Amino acid sequence: MKRVLWGVLLAAVLILPSLAQAADNNKINLRLFGKSVFAPYNGCSFALWQRNKDPEKDKFAYVFYVAFHDAHPMPALVKIGKKVLELQKIEMNLKESGLNDKFQLYRDVEKTTTLLVEIKDEKRVGDETHISKARLTFIQRNKFPFVMNARGGFRCPKSGGDRAAEQPVPKKKKRKARGSSLPTNLDPNGVRLGKPREFQSLSQVPRHVKQVVRDNGEACNLDNVPGFGVRYAISDAMTLWQIPCDVFASNSSVMFVTALNGTKHAIGLEIPKRPGQGGAPGYDMLWPKVYPKAGVIKVTSMGRQGDCGTVEHYQLVVVEGEAVELKLLEVREKNDCNGVKVAPENLPVVYRAR
Repeated sequence: MKRVLWGVLLAAVLILPSLAQAADNNKINLRLFGKSVFAPYNGCSFALWQRNKDPEKDKFAYVFYVAFHDAHPMPALVKIGKKVLELQKIEMNLKESGLNDKFQLYRDVEKTTTLLVEIKDEKRVGDETHISKARLTFIQRNKFPFVMNARGGFRCPKSGGDRAAEQPVPKKKKRKARGSSLPTNLDPNGVRLGKPREFQSLSQVPRHVKQVVRDNGEACNLDNVPGFGVRYAISDAMTLWQIPCDVFASNSSVMFVTALNGTKHAIGLEIPKRPGQGGAPGYDMLWPKVYPKAGVIKVTSMGRQGDCGTVEHYQLVVVEGEAVELKLLEVREKNDCNGVKVAPENLPVVYRAR
């Protein structure tokens, strides 16, 4: 009897390593990776990292990374074993599509790896989307599914002009500096906006407003943007919608639409050009800053070194027929990128409305 038991135990000892090895062979060898995988890229990105990691402190934290090139998302990067795989997003024909779909499906060209991303909790913080809870499920043939909890978000780096504007200002000069950033030639027919009201999904935008963006915004792509934006009350009867338009490598664009409440009437706001400037008016603005009390919209486009760029100020004004249009107030510009840094508000004035 003892010989039988010893024989069984011996067989078990011999079998266990092979079973363990078989189990290991059935596991997906998911690896965390660092910034070296996508360096030197530092543009707009949609990234997720292991929930208990911090990519700014931990050398290896990322589990999923999407960069952008010419307004289009590149393949998602993941690392399995020693290989960095590129996964293409698979359209799922959702009613409202975008970068922050609750469910997103990815697969590599060889169809060996499939990834399901589930965004469970997100919120907008300034110009970024913070994802505090997400779940990633990796699937490979003849492997056990690998499930990971993650967090991350969608972000774009700030331009040189934006970073300069964010430098600390002494308390005594703060009010003066803020006022000096706006032109003094405000139109008396200007509009005062209500407080900004954020929305987190394009499903919260009226269908006819989104249709105006699709019809007029030739450079807009609602399928390639985070779903958040802002609306402002112009009056009890009219709302100004700031709709995300497109995403680029280092910034994003928006389109402004005015809509009469309770109706299906909406108009996209044309962006006026300075006198003598050719071409038709456009509709999309790069990363504008809105000053609700003044009804002014500021667009800053500075070079990466902060030594050249353009600053444009527009004002919302009431015109004939109780309509609202944009008026170009002022343009500051410096084309010579000579290495001498200059604050956006100190750029030379090249146009000022009278």
